[in-house]
Amino acid sequence: DGLVDELEPVTARADGDGRTHRRYTITDAGRREVAAWLASGSGDKAPPRDELLTKVLVALGRSATTALAVIDTQRNLLYDELRRGQHQQRRRAAGPERLAHDALLARLDADIDWLDRCEMHITAAAAAGAGPTAPSAHPTDVSSDTTDPTDASSDPRQNEPATTDRTDPTERLS
Repeated sequence: DGLVDELEPVTARADGDGRTHRRYTITDAGRREVAAWLASGSGDKAPPRDELLTKVLVALGRSATTALAVIDTQRNLLYDELRRGQHQQRRRAAGPERLAHDALLARLDADIDWLDRCEMHITAAAAAGAGPTAPSAHPTDVSSDTTDPTDASSDPRQNEPATTDRTDPTERLS
């Protein structure tokens, strides 16, 4: 494609594998392509498949009760992953690896916020008599985890520095 050129193959001996490794160098066209890519927006393409979104929408197609159960389960799983990630983050030195991990933690946080908004919309629609079916009772424990994800004291995001707005989700929608 003209973006890279292959250099002479090198036989690796230092690691003992004896295999031939290919080396490449970037061309001027490749440099221009990288510059254009760096200058372009990163949010212009949707991911090929968002599994969390798919699960919530499929569950909502079954019933509001099913959707709320899926939301609770997924939120519990995300909280667990966020807690583990924050624990790992405390051991990371500043630099590119920490920034990449920060991005992953921010995505987990965003997914949790989105699930909170889904729950509010589904609950409000059910209370108003709209939606697939009204929930008979809001499931609070659909997994073996007894942590209440709506309890602020169990929210690992509460231990973050105060860099983001952590208001009541219902106030953010008004």
